[in-house]
Amino acid sequence: MKKIKVVAISLVDGGPLKILESFIETLLKKKNLKIPIDIYINSKINIKEKYNLKNKNIKFIKIPTPIRWISRIYYEFFYFKKIDDKNILWFTLQDIPLNLKKGKQVIYCHNPIHFYKIKVKDIILEPQSILRLIFYKLIYLFFLSKKNLVVVQQRWIKHKFRKIYNHKKITVAKPFVKDNQTYSNKGKSNYFFYPSLPRFQKNHKIIIEAVDYLVNQRSVTNFKVFFTIKKDENIYARYVYYKGKKFKQIKFIGRLNYKRMQEYYQKSKNLIFPSFLETWGLPLSEAAKYKMRILAIKLPYTIENLAYYKKKFFFEENDYKHLANLMECKILNKEKLIKKNFFKYRKFDNSLQNWNELIDQIVKKNVN
Repeated sequence: MKKIKVVAISLVDGGPLKILESFIETLLKKKNLKIPIDIYINSKINIKEKYNLKNKNIKFIKIPTPIRWISRIYYEFFYFKKIDDKNILWFTLQDIPLNLKKGKQVIYCHNPIHFYKIKVKDIILEPQSILRLIFYKLIYLFFLSKKNLVVVQQRWIKHKFRKIYNHKKITVAKPFVKDNQTYSNKGKSNYFFYPSLPRFQKNHKIIIEAVDYLVNQRSVTNFKVFFTIKKDENIYARYVYYKGKKFKQIKFIGRLNYKRMQEYYQKSKNLIFPSFLETWGLPLSEAAKYKMRILAIKLPYTIENLAYYKKKFFFEENDYKHLANLMECKILNKEKLIKKNFFKYRKFDNSLQNWNELIDQIVKKNVN
């Protein structure tokens, strides 16, 4: 391979943008990487303002168009095919394979939507996401080549992916968390933080049901829950706001920038994470840095992510009373009453630990 082309034109906010930022930061630190690298990004991202671009081998190419599905289809299935070459190693950070025939391709899969079982209510609340699910599955079935390398974030995804698509070339690489430092947490025991975008899989409903149970059945009212959504963002956000607005304990604070996000990690003693569809769950890793007590849904991704974290408490997938009981113990500082969730974990030896290891492996195997 004589050149690397990175495709990231749809990564503009939330967790996907953090993936792009940590990837870029790792590349800029690799002084021994001499091969030319073109990175295709969205024109909304101010790369030159954010990073000190001293590496002359790295070139940023901005795509001056709003990334809607019609433009994504154009770029991923037609535009990049035009400039494809056998001497190019393609690295797409956009979840799905590009329509290429000549160059080698690495696909970074950070969207777990492939593994979701559609419910009727989801079609009503977020029809676009359901269409995306169907689209993703069709793209993988028709465009995933046996020679493509797929990179996923956890071992359970690797096994699921292999089962659904019968694909063998899969590498597990943990997402890189920018700040490895840990901080003391002096937050309030009765504050609960749930940072998430307004998406159907984020499962705000179970938190609202738990709040309802605490207030009306247990007469526990001295607490606050912070949702990082606004009521008018989409249909799902309006649904969550309609369900939650009658409880004064639930605060809709809207999307937060990095600084404000860290403030809420510090002011809250507890993180609630009920999302039933994640590849990693980045807020879990961020909450661990602040030594927060984590109340997480009991699913494969949370069990693997929190394998070695002590302040974790799992609740069953549809059991809002279980979550409410955990919250009540936290509010009243009665942690001794909670039955600890201990598991025998197998050590995840084969996982790559960060972007640096992943980039080194890809370059070593594909660049000559």
